[in-house]
Amino acid sequence: MNEIVDQIIAWATETFPHATPNTNTLKLIEEIHELFARNERTPITEAVDAIDPEELADVGICLVCLAHSLGRNLVQEMTDKLAINKTRTYDSQDVSRHV
Repeated sequence: MNEIVDQIIAWATETFPHATPNTNTLKLIEEIHELFARNERTPITEAVDAIDPEELADVGICLVCLAHSLGRNLVQEMTDKLAINKTRTYDSQDVSRHV
């Protein structure tokens, strides 16, 4: 995974040399909106079933860029956080909440 992260960072640094954490955050928000904006009248539960993989990839690219602009390595941050999550107990009926 670090190889693709390195490629994203190299591309973004060359393409957007003046990017900042603020501009990267705004772009991330825009991409998250696009991820779910297929039809604004579609309930979110149905919109999730119609996620465009390219928009999902854009969100991931933006996350890498944001982390880099903050001086962080997203892969390492996810690795560290996963270690914490593995120690938690989760409600089997609600995958988004730990108890």
